[in-house]
Amino acid sequence: MHAAGLRVALIGPVPRLRVPTVEAPFDPRIYALAGASIRLLEDLRAWPQVDRGRTQPVARMQVEGDRGGSLSFDAYAAAVDRLATIVEECELLRALWIACGFASALSHLDDSFERARSGRRHGARATHRRTHNRKPAGARCRRQESAVRAAAGFNAIETPHRQTALVANFACAQAHRGVAHQWFTDEGVVALLPLPGQRVSLVWSAPQELAAELLALGATELAARVAARTQGGWAL
Repeated sequence: MHAAGLRVALIGPVPRLRVPTVEAPFDPRIYALAGASIRLLEDLRAWPQVDRGRTQPVARMQVEGDRGGSLSFDAYAAAVDRLATIVEECELLRALWIACGFASALSHLDDSFERARSGRRHGARATHRRTHNRKPAGARCRRQESAVRAAAGFNAIETPHRQTALVANFACAQAHRGVAHQWFTDEGVVALLPLPGQRVSLVWSAPQELAAELLALGATELAARVAARTQGGWAL
């Protein structure tokens, strides 16, 4: 990035340090980073700041269709060391924040996006403004995403799918062996992603009515519901 004359900014408030607990050792919000994303973070000198003990390689992915079909993706068969790397959002933000202190190509802006302009001489530039009355993170992300898209001149048609993504982490009785699973069902798309140790992260994109029902369940009832929907789910 720096060799190409480009700079990257981490935009938003100072990340809050998340302290793991026995009940919640991992952040429920995670990312599956591809190799290209990790190389970008390495160029920014942020990836070396990530605690490797809190990341999990994905060695294989199994996808089950709603009509009995299935797909398998294997790192060994593809001659790569991993398909992706699972990392927590809080850990990634922490690493980026640390790198902002010494990486010349990375800086932090406690601001929000305002507008962008482009030109042949300087390329694309973004203008930002400091905000004091901050909205919830989800609202800020949607608002800024729309602002960036509009400033870049991209038209978009938004289609509501009436779905809500439910995320949760579970301990499992069996080793996941670095395998990610995804099921396409009549109750939405369910994914179980491996975390360090015998833990998995659930991402269930469910119809809004079902999502409300799932959110109302207790931990034991939710685990049983997920295990039934995922054909065992490593015995959550």
